[in-house]
Amino acid sequence: MKKGFTLIELLVWIAIIGILGFGVIQLFGGFRQIVTKNCGGSMTINLDPNVKLLQATWKENQLWLLTTERKDEAPKIYNFIEKSTLGILQGNVKIVEK
Repeated sequence: MKKGFTLIELLVWIAIIGILGFGVIQLFGGFRQIVTKNCGGSMTINLDPNVKLLQATWKENQLWLLTTERKDEAPKIYNFIEKSTLGILQGNVKIVEK
């Protein structure tokens, strides 16, 4: 009778648990925002048609956007780029008006 897991079985279980955990975080935790803000990375937000961006701000790990209706204005693209002291782990958020 076999006791415990082999190394391969253990690695497979760790991978499965990791993938499931990542999926849960992705669904419920706003993972992309957390990574972009805290670890660098990039994300793009596409606003609905005729919506104008007025302001963007972080509250903890959530990005909040202040928007209004766009009237007779051309759509714009906004790039918010973090410039870190060491030049590593820089975040980039691109907000696109349509």
